[in-house]
Amino acid sequence: MAECTSLVNMEAPMPMRWIVPEILPMGELVLLDGATGVGKSAFAAHLAAQASRQQFGESIKHVLYISSIFQTDIRNNHLRAQKAKLENIHEINYDCRPHLDRLRDGQGDKHLLNDFNQFLKQTIDENRPALVIVDSLDELLQFAEEPDATAWRWFFREMILFCMTRGCTIVLPRLHGTHEGRYYGAGTRIGTEFARHIVSLHWHPHDSNKRVLTIAKCLKFEMGKQWHIHIMPDNGEMFTLLMDSCQHVRPAKSPQTWLADPEHLHETEEICIHVENKMAGARMKKKELMQYIVELGYSQRAFLRSMSKAKLSTARDGVDWYYYPTFRKTWRTGAEVVRVREDEPRAAAAEMDTVELKQAG
Repeated sequence: MAECTSLVNMEAPMPMRWIVPEILPMGELVLLDGATGVGKSAFAAHLAAQASRQQFGESIKHVLYISSIFQTDIRNNHLRAQKAKLENIHEINYDCRPHLDRLRDGQGDKHLLNDFNQFLKQTIDENRPALVIVDSLDELLQFAEEPDATAWRWFFREMILFCMTRGCTIVLPRLHGTHEGRYYGAGTRIGTEFARHIVSLHWHPHDSNKRVLTIAKCLKFEMGKQWHIHIMPDNGEMFTLLMDSCQHVRPAKSPQTWLADPEHLHETEEICIHVENKMAGARMKKKELMQYIVELGYSQRAFLRSMSKAKLSTARDGVDWYYYPTFRKTWRTGAEVVRVREDEPRAAAAEMDTVELKQAG
């Protein structure tokens, strides 16, 4: 009969160590999920750049890149854009031709994935890197047959154990994964089940110069945190900013679900800011304010929709309608309107704008 042991004397868990705080842990296999073109390679270079500027042991290399010949120029461009410390980043090439030659001669394991697994272990033992980025595994294995489920299970199991025992972090970008269906193959399905740390990169709802990074899976730390990845339009450099809880965005399954509706998501905030600055605390004719916003390039419909969201007070003076500066302090969150002048009569501003909005449509 098996012995039953109490965990009352269980050892305290080791504190988490990070290469990039709360995003990239040390000693883990990290899967980086994302759709095609969302910027997985660029973000991997951003992580490599941050690791290249850190201090590690003298005998430890900072970053080791393993990429296919088709990714070399793209990788170099991304690393320069992220201002990486290039003297601390090394590359090593994986040549699959010897293994394929042995297969043609009827020798060796039939799966190229197992050969790459051994190559990766040997490389890490010889170079002792803190961070290894494999970009991209699909291209490295494209000249061989698709690995079966058994080969993928062995690969992920060995990589996780190897990262834990060697204290090395491996970043493995892959197409889709966590938030998609499991019809992408055994590698996607088994990787999602085995990996202990997965981050996903998605399109921002309306800003093409941003991405949304989500901790999709983490067995030793808080899951669900999100960051905005800001991409500088002039040089492609990336900056990471932790999102507030009120800005939480649900990760999308594909780029199609993130198509923007700028009138609802972006123009409203811009127009309200322009209106608030233009009024500067004083009342203003509705026609003049509308003309000002139209001259800035917005439509009349967008203006009326924004004023309905902002809930401005209105009053008639003669034949003209006026807007009064009674903006909400936090109109984006739906807080109550703050009255500026209690003696001013209040009209149904939202109802009036809704009628005109229908007429404009």
